Amino acid sequence: QSTEVSVDISVPLNARAGKYSVHLRAKYGDITDAYFTVNVTQRYNTTFNYTINSWNSDMLIYNLTVNNGGNGEVTYNLTVLNNEELREKGWKAEIYVNEEMKNTVTIAAGNKKSVEIRLYALVKNPGTSTPLKLEVIGGNEVHVLSLPLSQSVVSVKAAYISAPDVSNYTQFTIPTDWYWLWGMIAGLFGAVFVIWRRRK
Repeated sequence: QSTEVSVDISVPLNARAGKYSVHLRAKYGDITDAYFTVNVTQRYNTTFNYTINSWNSDMLIYNLTVNNGGNGEVTYNLTVLNNEELREKGWKAEIYVNEEMKNTVTIAAGNKKSVEIRLYALVKNPGTSTPLKLEVIGGNEVHVLSLPLSQSVVSVKAAYISAPDVSNYTQFTIPTDWYWLWGMIAGLFGAVFVIWRRRK
């Protein structure tokens, strides 16, 4: 006589991706062993933050931190999407990992690494109206980062914006505590416009 036994296996949320062998033994008189494999699929969860390490007349250096919050190792490929546009503004962009010029970085699960994006000035007083647009591909994730060309040494929060062609579009913006300044500037322009209309 035989009977069926159901076995439920719960996988912890922090389990690393990979294949795990499970050994099940039943003993009643004779010993019966069963072996099977549990496959934990890879889960991706990448976030970013950055600071500006250097700003002078010749160079602008971003220190981009890539955080791998997933459950498996990921190799990221980084590409500057608007190289030509930056060149027109007077910049040349290069990507460095561990002081070596390369566009890939491998990060273990739960870890983070820094990537340097160096912008070299090709002309005197290069333009700053165009943001640096960086594509980061890791596993099944595609991220596009938009970093403003600013000399302020600050860390800023990311604003996630959905885009049809990428899984994540991250636009780094001016810190909120600067908004009062932009409000004053907008108010000043409004006052000038009113005076101009009255003079007409």
